[in-house]
Amino acid sequence: MKKQISIITSLCISAGALLAPYASGYGVKANAYTAALSETTITEPSVVGETTGTCGEDATWTLDDNGTLTISGTGELAGGSDVFGKNAKDIKNVNIKDGITTISPYVFKKCINLESVAIPDSVTEIGDNAFESCDKLESIKIPSSVTSIGRFVFSKCSSLKSVLISDNVTSIGDFAFESCSSLESVKIPASVKTIDHMAFGKCTGLKELVFSDSVINIDNSAFYDCENVEALVLPNGTTNSIYEVFHDFNNLRSLTIPKNFSSDDERILFSANIETLTVLNPDFDFKKIYFRDTQDTIIYGYAGSTAQEYAEKEYLKFVALDSAETTTSTTTTTTTSGTTTTTVSTTPKATSKDYKAGDANCDGGVDLSDAVIIMQALANPNKYGESGTEKSHITKQGIENADVTGNDGMTTNDAQAIQRYLLKLVTELPIK
Repeated sequence: MKKQISIITSLCISAGALLAPYASGYGVKANAYTAALSETTITEPSVVGETTGTCGEDATWTLDDNGTLTISGTGELAGGSDVFGKNAKDIKNVNIKDGITTISPYVFKKCINLESVAIPDSVTEIGDNAFESCDKLESIKIPSSVTSIGRFVFSKCSSLKSVLISDNVTSIGDFAFESCSSLESVKIPASVKTIDHMAFGKCTGLKELVFSDSVINIDNSAFYDCENVEALVLPNGTTNSIYEVFHDFNNLRSLTIPKNFSSDDERILFSANIETLTVLNPDFDFKKIYFRDTQDTIIYGYAGSTAQEYAEKEYLKFVALDSAETTTSTTTTTTTSGTTTTTVSTTPKATSKDYKAGDANCDGGVDLSDAVIIMQALANPNKYGESGTEKSHITKQGIENADVTGNDGMTTNDAQAIQRYLLKLVTELPIK
């Protein structure tokens, strides 16, 4: 495309005025010059961004009119933050084809309008700062082939709401998700052994943090300024002080202590008003923990456990996790005319095509966070019920998924059943 730039009228007038005194001497020549000057145009070639290019020794990229960038080839996706040139701002979606093994540092840093990324299992390494400041990126799935999330990889991705970390990731680097202010829920798989400095620092929108059964090295500042976390499932333990890691969680409402939990802390302090405390360790020493309870605090634990003992001592409501559900009953009646035996079986409920047993938070899996959201919704429906004020409130589909024990809707029995399923005390959901 060529751009025509006309000489502005004022310039023509000025030129004419300057030449006017000499017009009488030069006559037609002067008038012809000023006339030519007024009609002169400058042709400026425009800079048109390339729609294809190379991004590594054996890798190429193509950008279509819809803003979809396709990376093809093998080996490393390289070139730094300028690899896509002026086209970077036009990239909305990235599709990395199978064969690419490495995403080098800073590659997508200037893609300020990037909304989604598909990373194949062939990628084994994501370089530092690779997606830093991609303000419009909303979700990311780390493939199972990646074992480490580097420094600043997703730092300042302010629209990032969903992160799925694979079961093969072992470490999360410094500032990896720092200032991802829209991130609401994080689940740390058991494979992760190290979470470094400020990895999730300043994730001010974080509401739910779930650790799997593992002992983990968490830097004291890994969750710095995450003061809005409301639901926390602790790891089995940390190599440093649990109190130092989680002491900023001043709005915590739901706390789960895993079965194999242990800590070297003399006492773990939580300054928040805990609404639901789930203790999966039947011998947990309550002298090692301090939290603020209220008259509405509910303690979940096993019958005969220290959790029940604590609840009774503090006059708190206790709910046993090992209550049995019955789906079939048999009644035998003996009369003068004989004996009659009646068997009543529960009819399986009708479910929608989207039903996934136990997936109360509709994230595609079943874990402790599903039990947590059920208990939150039941304990505080104004915040976490179907029409609750919290963004993480349970949905209509979530309520259907939550009902795993029968036809009685979502109850505490469902939360208990999910926890027993995770402990392998039952083999499948729904419970038949």
